[in-house]
Amino acid sequence: MKAFVLTMLLLAVQTCVQAQQAGKPADKSSGKSARSTEQELIALNQELIDALARGDRAAVDRIYAPEFVRTTVQGGLLTKAQALDSIKAPADGVKITYESKEIQVFDYGNAAVLAYLSIRHTENKGEKSDFLYRVTDTFIKRDGRWLKVASAGTPVVAKP
Repeated sequence: MKAFVLTMLLLAVQTCVQAQQAGKPADKSSGKSARSTEQELIALNQELIDALARGDRAAVDRIYAPEFVRTTVQGGLLTKAQALDSIKAPADGVKITYESKEIQVFDYGNAAVLAYLSIRHTENKGEKSDFLYRVTDTFIKRDGRWLKVASAGTPVVAKP
């Protein structure tokens, strides 16, 4: 009986250690920490949302991988070409800004996931509105730089 209890205890400890390590970076060979990846991706995400707000297709094109796919809030899929075609500069008198909050970065070495609350602020001739949605973005590291390969967003019905 003691051997059984001891075996179960060791199994529980091993499971806890594996669970704790699951959230750590998978690839430490590069010498970069998870914090560095987090900072890189948060900065890249800010660069991307700033480009989207001003309708800068060239900047977005550099960040989206060739195989990029977006799942729309209606459940459709957009390819990179379709997503780029939908990017337009705001109309005269309209100001759009994006804000990311509650950002979580899950680092898996040469892949990472960002989950965050995105807020699109729109000001149109003095009228202000906000659109909130939860976003999950997937990035891969290719040739030393991060590229977004997938994105999905879900509208937030009530403010959190």
